[in-house]
Amino acid sequence: MSAVAVAALALVAIPMTSASAAVHVKPLIVSVGALWPIANVNSGLCLSVPGASRASAAPVDQWECGPNGDYDLYPDQEWEAEVDPNGGGYYIVNINSGECLSVPGASKTPGVDVNLFACNSAYPDQDWQYFNLSDGTQEILNANSGLCLSVPGASKNGGVDVNLWTCGPNGDGDLYPDQHWD
Repeated sequence: MSAVAVAALALVAIPMTSASAAVHVKPLIVSVGALWPIANVNSGLCLSVPGASRASAAPVDQWECGPNGDYDLYPDQEWEAEVDPNGGGYYIVNINSGECLSVPGASKTPGVDVNLFACNSAYPDQDWQYFNLSDGTQEILNANSGLCLSVPGASKNGGVDVNLWTCGPNGDGDLYPDQHWD
């Protein structure tokens, strides 16, 4: 996440959940209302929506980041954090579609691909938390499942769907470099 995303606009603290308490020490405070790309540090690619789809249940993958953060070229890579009023974390909203990063069926199964779905506080799978890692990057945890946003097989290829996987122990990037986001 860029420095803009952590800059002070409207800061909100995230309480710990039981799913994250065993692995994570302190949640990151995220700037609400700031727009940013979410880049996977391992691949250097950004969280994207194929074809800039605005359809509900659209898949989410990783793709070449827009040059110099130019969202006019890649509007599907622009994201915003909004406070989840019931979950204590954040919605991750795709600005192009207005849909939230979601987990189909609120699955808690490692390997499930994430997608976009209408934002709704009744959907626990849309509650996300950010955690600082020792290398200055962030781990993005789905509070409902206790699983982390990941790139399967630590792939560096564009077009690979992003999924959830067991979080690295204590944010150990050597074991799970595909879970480091910036």
